[in-house]
Amino acid sequence: MFFYFPRNYIFVVLHDLTMLNVEIIDMLRVFTVYYELIEDTYRVGAYKNAITGVINLNYQLTTANIDDAIIQGVGRNIQGKILEFLKTGKVSELNKDKVRDKIKIFQIFLLVKGAGVKTAICWYKKGYRNISDVIMNEKTVTHTQYLGLKHYKDLLKKIPAEECRAIFSKTKKLFRENCGKLKNNCSPIFELLLVGSYRRGVKYPSYVDILCVAVNPLIIYQTFTNNLKNSKYFGGFFSTGIEKTSYLYWHNKIARQVDVIIVNPPQKIAALIYFTGSVRHNIVLRTLAARCGLKLTNNALINLTTGKVIPLESERDLYNKLGIPYVAPKKR
Repeated sequence: MFFYFPRNYIFVVLHDLTMLNVEIIDMLRVFTVYYELIEDTYRVGAYKNAITGVINLNYQLTTANIDDAIIQGVGRNIQGKILEFLKTGKVSELNKDKVRDKIKIFQIFLLVKGAGVKTAICWYKKGYRNISDVIMNEKTVTHTQYLGLKHYKDLLKKIPAEECRAIFSKTKKLFRENCGKLKNNCSPIFELLLVGSYRRGVKYPSYVDILCVAVNPLIIYQTFTNNLKNSKYFGGFFSTGIEKTSYLYWHNKIARQVDVIIVNPPQKIAALIYFTGSVRHNIVLRTLAARCGLKLTNNALINLTTGKVIPLESERDLYNKLGIPYVAPKKR
């Protein structure tokens, strides 16, 4: 994900982490959303075609090659916007009040947990212009969206690093009190790590990421989530699954988001890399892996020729296999 606008107008998009020209694609997607909001179907189609054309390029666009670039679906007008973006890092048309104001409302809706791009556009088209409008009038929200709307302001608040540590400590205690009681054949062995932006040294993360490494992830997942429901800190699940469980955690009367990822030991290093981030750093690693005939996922390094998983002893081992110097978490 990339931040094209100033923080009040962030447009967040998830995409293929090995994709070239991701920031240009995000910029074009902002235009697509704007024209969706004003229901200009012709321009929506034009920008979608342009995005497809840029995605299909096998080289990085620069100010040096954009004038000679032949991009399917990109006409002179859109190509001019790409050039302006490459030169200045912005596009003047997106800074006009009529555009910025609509995108700002869209962004407010997009930041609702569980909403997504389609839902944010749908709410705008229904005439909603703020969170209160949605709460008062929308009847078809999911459980995750309900929690996201109800605790919208809390969930946007950054979490001080010391609070991340406190939440991690209480979560670790919950794991030990419940999962630690399991018999040997059900895997009493697990390791908990505080990852995400906290591990990169960010002083105020947006949420708490916890990586659990367990011999039997399914048993640990079932035991943890079943007992989590009885915790006084628990405020509801955003989503559940053996790979990732996201839930609302009450800390000092403030609603926080905690994500717990559970993997088995062979997946530890790849998961540690992925869930530490940053997204930009992960893009670089995955791109380098592809050039080496490898595929780096959130839980494995795979040889594309043989299809076999390559064992990883440590994070340094991964960097060595990619032929690059080790990068410490705080520099990622």
